[in-house]
Amino acid sequence: MMNLEAFISFQDDFLGYPGAKQQYGQLCSLPSQRSLDLMDIEPNLSTDVQDGPQSTDSPKELLPQLSQSPSDYSKDSLKFSRRIAPAYIKLLETKSSKLAQRYFESSYGILFKQAEILEAFVLKAEELKLLSQQAILMVWRSFAKQLSCTQNRKISKVTKKHWNTVFTYSGFWEVLSDQEKFQLEGYFVAKEQYAIEVLYKLWKEVTFFTNRALILTFLFFYKATEDDFKRNIKTFDNYVVLSMFPELFDFCNHKRGVFVDQCCQGCKVCQSKSINESVLVTIQKARLFAESFNPSSFISTPGMSLEESLNPLSVFEFLATIDKEFQR
Repeated sequence: MMNLEAFISFQDDFLGYPGAKQQYGQLCSLPSQRSLDLMDIEPNLSTDVQDGPQSTDSPKELLPQLSQSPSDYSKDSLKFSRRIAPAYIKLLETKSSKLAQRYFESSYGILFKQAEILEAFVLKAEELKLLSQQAILMVWRSFAKQLSCTQNRKISKVTKKHWNTVFTYSGFWEVLSDQEKFQLEGYFVAKEQYAIEVLYKLWKEVTFFTNRALILTFLFFYKATEDDFKRNIKTFDNYVVLSMFPELFDFCNHKRGVFVDQCCQGCKVCQSKSINESVLVTIQKARLFAESFNPSSFISTPGMSLEESLNPLSVFEFLATIDKEFQR
């Protein structure tokens, strides 16, 4: 996955959101200190725990003492996914959706600026934008299909691989790997062949990043506020965090409904050799970032509806900050 900072380094685009960089800079420093206060350990934010420094304490000693819960929340991942998938697909299929339109317009504005820098041209721009929408719809329809009992009779939970198809770059494009129409022959023109190759990679990045920003906005700002949507999903907040930080999927005990920093220390998840202080700090930071992702931080025109006032570019910058902070 390419560095997203290459897409959002245009300062003029963010003038409608004063103080964005200062706010995100403060946010980046806050979680580390709070994590240290809670856990009395040095921060290492890499989620690649194999490369991170190993603690002299065992993972079991690092985890807090918490009581065990007899409840089984294994099916919450399935409930959550079965509710968000059709709602999001409906949003994408609604041509009059101002929210989706604004996100695609903003992301493609970034792509066009990159083309100018590369001295290249984007042909059939509207058709190309439609291809991005089709790509996102195809992935989410595939995701929804796998959730169906008629398609998968034995399904009882959502697996990490399935979750990653909609929330990670590699998983997203793996679903579309055999689709020739996404090879984009004839959409870019440039003097140098390398510029066309770069633009193709940028288009894939922009397409996924639009999906990521839009689904998180839709989930956090709309569906998470609806009681009916959250009904009977006791661990709803866990999956909100995992939608933003899918790399933590294996560090959540889905049956008990908690991440490893709040689990029992005795289960298979807690005893994983990949758990160290780096993972525990990352979970703490992920919660703080998820809590800070709220509409008031991204409104450029107060007094208007959320669809009209939300600044997609400020959301893009927030997510790029996360990627940099978590070393993605």
